[in-house]
Amino acid sequence: MKTNLLDIGLVFDNEYLDKYCNLIEENKNSIIEYGQNHHIIPRYYYKHNSMKINNDDSNFVRLSYQDHILAHYYLFNCSDNVLYRRCNAYAIFMMLKKLTVDKFELTDSIYEIINNLDIIDMAYEHLKNRVHKPLTQEQQELIYNYIEKQKVI
Repeated sequence: MKTNLLDIGLVFDNEYLDKYCNLIEENKNSIIEYGQNHHIIPRYYYKHNSMKINNDDSNFVRLSYQDHILAHYYLFNCSDNVLYRRCNAYAIFMMLKKLTVDKFELTDSIYEIINNLDIIDMAYEHLKNRVHKPLTQEQQELIYNYIEKQKVI
């Protein structure tokens, strides 16, 4: 899997790529009732290369909510493609919005991600630059307020 990710130019080799590959391998055959399906080669890669999205079982792994956030965090940190980084930041941002402290035990890794302003800023840039669906004034204000709140933490 690692070689394939490198060969297609999705990522570069570093510790986060190793963490990503380990996370995927550890969860390949696990049964997770409450979680999300994750595209091993993400949808954005196919979309931005004008390719049909690979929805085969071989490109899916079931991850817990927190592991899904970590998967995109690892991808964020092993890519130097600004567009791919923005897509991962956006995925992280949207998943973090769904987590509630009451429902999930937030790990130190998740707190580290929440406090990573690069991710929040890139998610905002991704949202701001979406051509097909511009943000309403209300959405812009919600995102701006969220970013400002994170900077205080």
